[in-house]
Amino acid sequence: MMNQPVRRGGRRGGAPSTREDILRAAREVFAEESYEGASLRRIARRAGVDPALLIHYFDSKEGLFSAAMALPFEPDDLAQAAFGPGMDGAGERLAAAFFAMWESEEYGQQLRGVVRAAVSDESAAERLRGFLQAEMLPLAGDYLPVDRSRYRMALAGSHLVGLAFARYILGVEPLASLPREDLVRWVGPVLQQYLAGDLASPADEED
Repeated sequence: MMNQPVRRGGRRGGAPSTREDILRAAREVFAEESYEGASLRRIARRAGVDPALLIHYFDSKEGLFSAAMALPFEPDDLAQAAFGPGMDGAGERLAAAFFAMWESEEYGQQLRGVVRAAVSDESAAERLRGFLQAEMLPLAGDYLPVDRSRYRMALAGSHLVGLAFARYILGVEPLASLPREDLVRWVGPVLQQYLAGDLASPADEED
């Protein structure tokens, strides 16, 4: 009588959902620990797969990080939500769309992972900078019918990222527990000034 094959528990092979399982686990671990602190072994354990499958699907830790932490939205969707109806109220609409993404189940964890990684790893920071400079800032020229459009978008974006870091990564109080509706209402006018207000500099006034 032939011996029955031994079934190994706890780890799965290449099932159809394996790639998504790995990505989901990687987002969780990168969001919790940063790029440097996250190990492939821990990600594999979280996903319930053999660590070799991470290399099979993504080649390396950096390849896995790039796939897992790709920003989970189309820049034009955010710009359209904020600027499509016109410039009146654009600051508040931009804040509402931005913070809603951070607090959504679909995008929040991924965004936290991107920002945590950018703080701790230069290659991750470079990827985030590249995305902002190549994808987000050029949108300003398409939507903002005002002077200094790239500066305006850079100011608004930096303000939002700084708030997100304090609220969602550091957990600074009372900002972290402030209702999102209040945050949007208070931040909206500041963004509106960046986007559509007077940005004249002293050098302009001397001309």
